[in-house]
Amino acid sequence: ALEKTPADRFQTMRDFSGALADAEADAAMQRTAARRAATGARRVPTREIPAAAPSNLGRNRAMVIGGVVAALLIIGGGAWAGLRHRETAPSAADAGGLDAHRVAVLYFDSPGGSDSLHYLADGLTEGLIRQLSGVQTLDVISPNGVAPYRSDSIPRDSVARALNVGTLVQGGVERSGGRVRVTVRLIDGASGVDYKRASVDLPAANVLGIQDSLVQKVAELIRQRLGEEIKVRQQHQSTTSAQAWILVQRAQEARKRAETALTDDSTGQRAARGFEEADSLYGRAQAADPRWAEPLVGRATLAYRRSRAAGQDPVAAKGWIDKGVKFADSALALSPQDPDALEARGTLRYWAWLLRLEPDPVAAKKLLADAQADLEMATKVRPAQAGAWAILSHLYNQTGGETDAKLAARRAYEEDAYLSNADQILSRLFLASYDLEQFVDAVHYCEEGHRRFPSDFKFVSCRLWLMTTKAKEPDVDLAWKLADSTAALAPPERRAFETLKARMAVAAVLARKGLPDSARHVASRSRGGPDVDPTRDLVYMNVFVQTLLNDHDEAIKSLKTYLVANPGERSGLAEDTGWWFRGLQDDPKFKQLVQGR
Repeated sequence: ALEKTPADRFQTMRDFSGALADAEADAAMQRTAARRAATGARRVPTREIPAAAPSNLGRNRAMVIGGVVAALLIIGGGAWAGLRHRETAPSAADAGGLDAHRVAVLYFDSPGGSDSLHYLADGLTEGLIRQLSGVQTLDVISPNGVAPYRSDSIPRDSVARALNVGTLVQGGVERSGGRVRVTVRLIDGASGVDYKRASVDLPAANVLGIQDSLVQKVAELIRQRLGEEIKVRQQHQSTTSAQAWILVQRAQEARKRAETALTDDSTGQRAARGFEEADSLYGRAQAADPRWAEPLVGRATLAYRRSRAAGQDPVAAKGWIDKGVKFADSALALSPQDPDALEARGTLRYWAWLLRLEPDPVAAKKLLADAQADLEMATKVRPAQAGAWAILSHLYNQTGGETDAKLAARRAYEEDAYLSNADQILSRLFLASYDLEQFVDAVHYCEEGHRRFPSDFKFVSCRLWLMTTKAKEPDVDLAWKLADSTAALAPPERRAFETLKARMAVAAVLARKGLPDSARHVASRSRGGPDVDPTRDLVYMNVFVQTLLNDHDEAIKSLKTYLVANPGERSGLAEDTGWWFRGLQDDPKFKQLVQGR
């Protein structure tokens, strides 16, 4: 910014802001907080609720491109555990090219199919992951990352390659009389060969002691493998009640069953029964140790999930949200800086705002501010709180903070690349990068998304939209193939819109290729109507195509149509035209239109 030669400086403030994208997250939070009074509770009608949240159409071109971005509300899917997965470069690789410092703790099994020990095996696994994640020199895969590899039929070296880890931890839990024996193996990721074995054998009643001993045993095995000090902070159980701990593990197992039932239970009755069972178990754990916050956070989690299951019934959703907030309040009364409780309350409040459950504008603005404050505090208390970062990313987009939204999404992905909605996070990272003209990043996140989710239409569509930028040369044949693939892969309820959106991208590619007549023809047939596109996003995209073609009068006419449907977007365009409409920004008619004169 201080180069002597003007040509060497940032040419626009947008370029400068992109260079500052790696600033500390606290700075991003401060910028967003400073905007609260100005932005208020801005809303755009939602295309899908509750499966999606309102996009900031017009203000954020990337959100237009992406259609309606699904809300990053993933409570109960692993986000609240605050477990990290950092996409860092290996510091020391084994012969097989896998870094031994990258560790995956596979879910322990309970031989013989003993259901009575299944909850204990899962609880010990997740507790071990949580403890090892606190070791600065280790990069530990989150529970969501290892969950697909429960089966012993998958070779261990294949698991290691899939997760890119050099060290695997595998174990089992058995009961013998009144004692529990936990065996654990350290496995070399490159070869799949056992490196070391150990075991813990303690009375079944001493489950908290089993957890502590297991952590220390595994830390010792890793210490021997790496030949360096591994400092695991002494496990401080937040409860001294073995009964409460067991009840929470059983509740979590019941919740997982209910979550699974949601995907294949058309009536929702099995899922509802599972959630009821989990809530009852959490309630018993709360009674067993009234000073422990975790059962209350669990009940808040369940209330949120029930509100989501209520679909578009705002009355039913509000009842569950109110219950969840009360549980979170009670948890915070016991532990004021509990990051999981803060994330729970912040997410519930934000969900209430998205559903427009607060009709008074002043109260709605406060609801959004309170949600943001909770989520930001959660990330300050525990910077690795991936779920809170993910939700903040969505929230920042609603309040106009494109750069902040990207920073938060990136933190979410860095802390846990295996969040249950990692596809949405990667999509947001692509869209934000595209919108901010950070095309190198846009290419990276599009490729990463396609690598991890090859059948997801979003990561076919992004390859098409990249050809509308200087990052990729326009290839008309490839553009049509990508458009057809996008339409084929899009879910049925979105197929009509996504088909037209992809064709509008093809029109932009044709314009860049120097085929104006073909571009105009394709664009005119892709505008859709209110039945397919009630918020006229396709018309907005057509403005981009017309700008590329230098059809300024037609572009302004189309923009008028869009602003009639979305009058609240006029001020955003007046503040920042974005790179799509850069060719229009000096046109007097454009200035008059966006400034409302």
